[in-house]
Amino acid sequence: MAFRNLARNLFQFAKITNINQRLYSTIQRKPFRISEIAQRHVPIRTFSAVQTNDNAYRDLETFLQKEVQLEKSAQKHPTQLPTISNFQVQTSGPEVTLTREIGTGKVTVKFNVTNTVNATDTEQEADLNATGQEKPADDSPTHLKSRPTFTVDLNRGGQTLSFLCSYLPNSKKFANQLVDFSTAYEHRQYIGLLEKLHQFAKQ
Repeated sequence: MAFRNLARNLFQFAKITNINQRLYSTIQRKPFRISEIAQRHVPIRTFSAVQTNDNAYRDLETFLQKEVQLEKSAQKHPTQLPTISNFQVQTSGPEVTLTREIGTGKVTVKFNVTNTVNATDTEQEADLNATGQEKPADDSPTHLKSRPTFTVDLNRGGQTLSFLCSYLPNSKKFANQLVDFSTAYEHRQYIGLLEKLHQFAKQ
């Protein structure tokens, strides 16, 4: 009895599978016929659409070329990045690593300049620059600043103490130097991105 039921189930499964195959074949044939009809009725505006795309690429190329020139003219440090006292600097794309040896210990600072421009409002920016001296004339409220969060690792005796840091008003010299470096480096990375987009649009 068990064998008979198994054979029946297999037979029913075979019938269902055969029906599904026929149905699938029917469905498969329909798109083929539709595609044949579609091929006979080619849109007349195809060529003009291609021309529009070419014009769009040319417009994009022109825009990017002007944008690169504008950003380069606005660079404060076109040839050499600002220094950070007593730290060695290593960069890899948007990643920046600062290292410093202190006695038997080592200090490592890491940050990423991606999406860090204007991370704080103008009031905090004014506080960061409040040192009792006049504010530089070119440091207007619309002046862009890169203030990334950064990690500080203190390694000594095989143990590491890590901190996640951000900016507060009246920051110290190191934080201000890091802001200057990050701003210049982020700007350089942005110009590099624009140049790559420009080369892509020219192809």
